[in-house]
Amino acid sequence: MKTGPEWHNGPPMCWVLQEEWRDAMGWNGKPVRAILDEGLEWCCKGVSCLVSRHYHAHLNGLTEWPPEWAFWSHCHAGVAEYRREQRRR
Repeated sequence: MKTGPEWHNGPPMCWVLQEEWRDAMGWNGKPVRAILDEGLEWCCKGVSCLVSRHYHAHLNGLTEWPPEWAFWSHCHAGVAEYRREQRRR
């Protein structure tokens, strides 16, 4: 695994944007079972995607995160990107 914010592996590993998680999981009345099931799926898919990208980068000698690999920026910039996209939807 490559490390550093440009590789979304600080530590900690950036596998989901907290605001996106909160929006999906935090609505009132959502059954606990649904939160657990969906949360497990999100975690596994997000971590698997990030680890696969690191492995691909290793195999292909990539030194920079490819622009075609979608990601949220870190901290406030990522939150702003996410909120802009939500408004567009």
